[in-house]
Amino acid sequence: MAGEFDSLEIDLDNVDEASSNFEPAPIGTHLCRLEVEDLKAFGNNGSLGWKVRGKIVEENNRGKIAEDVLFLSEAAKPRLKLALHRIGGIENGKISAKDVRPALDGKLARLTVGEIEENEKNGKKYRHAKLTFAGYEMPTSEEIKKYDGEPAAAKTTEKLPF
Repeated sequence: MAGEFDSLEIDLDNVDEASSNFEPAPIGTHLCRLEVEDLKAFGNNGSLGWKVRGKIVEENNRGKIAEDVLFLSEAAKPRLKLALHRIGGIENGKISAKDVRPALDGKLARLTVGEIEENEKNGKKYRHAKLTFAGYEMPTSEEIKKYDGEPAAAKTTEKLPF
């Protein structure tokens, strides 16, 4: 495949800046589809976590995004457990780190945005919707039927060690 698309040209002259037309999810609770990245290190201290993006599926605000990181540190495990319990259907017990992403990725969730954070990077301002601590909730059966066409998955009785 190398070289196959080398001759394609991309005209960027008439493309808006991404940061100028991107609007994060507004403060409040929204029905979202989760997109979860693989476990990776974040920040200067290298804390391990999963980046979670919630893309709003409801007509009002469809496509806007709320972002979060579920960290693996001891202090953050209660929040990770909450998300796994409410969205992934995992009650307690042990779970491999490799199983966290599949437990949440692609699932519908009600996410609560508590604040809009503004950052500046390379001279450009970015706005991100940040979730509250307990900002993960299971959608209703009606919402799941409407957006997935199937009833909510039953929760398992697996136990987590934290």
